[in-house]
Amino acid sequence: MIYAILIIALIISLWKWWSYKCLSIGLIYFASIEHRWDIDDEELKKILEYSMKRIIKDFLRIKH
Repeated sequence: MIYAILIIALIISLWKWWSYKCLSIGLIYFASIEHRWDIDDEELKKILEYSMKRIIKDFLRIKH
């Protein structure tokens, strides 16, 4: 029973961390559209790719 509670707590904490990171990427995308920043699709893809790679590196660093 205790293991189930610990696993649920771990899943919730990872979900909150992951949703926070995804929200920050979404806010970058929204701000670029809303404020009409001159970012083309290729540049936006590079930004999103870098952000996702950074998120995965941070996640793996926390996990170990």
